[in-house]
Amino acid sequence: MSEAATGGTGDPHEDPHEDSEYVDPLPVRGTFREAVHTYREHFGRVVGTAILVLLPIEVLKGFLRALEQSGYGKVAAAAIAIGGLTLLETIVTTLSAAFYAGFMDRTVHALRRGEEPAPIPQIARELPYWRMIGVAIVAALMVVVGAIFLIIPGFILFTLTAIAGPVVVIEDRGVFSAIKRSITLTRHRFWRMTIVVSIPIIVEGAVLDWAARAAGHGIWAEILIHGLAAAFALAFVMLLEVHAAQWLIEDAHEHEDEAVPTT
Repeated sequence: MSEAATGGTGDPHEDPHEDSEYVDPLPVRGTFREAVHTYREHFGRVVGTAILVLLPIEVLKGFLRALEQSGYGKVAAAAIAIGGLTLLETIVTTLSAAFYAGFMDRTVHALRRGEEPAPIPQIARELPYWRMIGVAIVAALMVVVGAIFLIIPGFILFTLTAIAGPVVVIEDRGVFSAIKRSITLTRHRFWRMTIVVSIPIIVEGAVLDWAARAAGHGIWAEILIHGLAAAFALAFVMLLEVHAAQWLIEDAHEHEDEAVPTT
């Protein structure tokens, strides 16, 4: 094995992820290619799950956007109701996104191992919901705190913690252990993670917002545009995140196995 693959020292007992010179890039093209393949070959499972989990949230978001643009938001009682629904939408959206990433992670994990994915009800029963919820909340709070100081720290934290949810599912870790693990795995691939995960999310949101503005922000326009995003665009973005997480974790396991002394 080359020095670059072992962190530049050639010592198999050294943790490569603790070496600042360790470079083992996340394959950008490979990740996009894998996501496209999964999206095409398992379209019904990917998009069908997105519809069941995310479409209702996108419908609520579209309804709230339309109300905010109407005159109802100026009425006190309606404004309070909109505020409550917005809070609910924010919480549920964060949790649903984490759930969908973890849910699809089980599917992608099986596919990458050449196995048949477990039935959807079985996966739904086995997911560690509370830890996934905890990771979503902690990661979101970290991003918010970072954004308070400037947009850039928030963006950095968002990228570094992007695979914390999948880590919970794959490695059966606790909330803070998963956050730490995500940062450890992504810090040496920050720019590649930015290309694979962060930029697609930003682009997806910007395109949908532009389409909604072009359509006039009507209730039905919002529901159709943002609802379709849940079933199509967001499903693909989530697959990018899941495949990136799988690649990074598989790579880490390979190096950690090599670092174990042989007898």
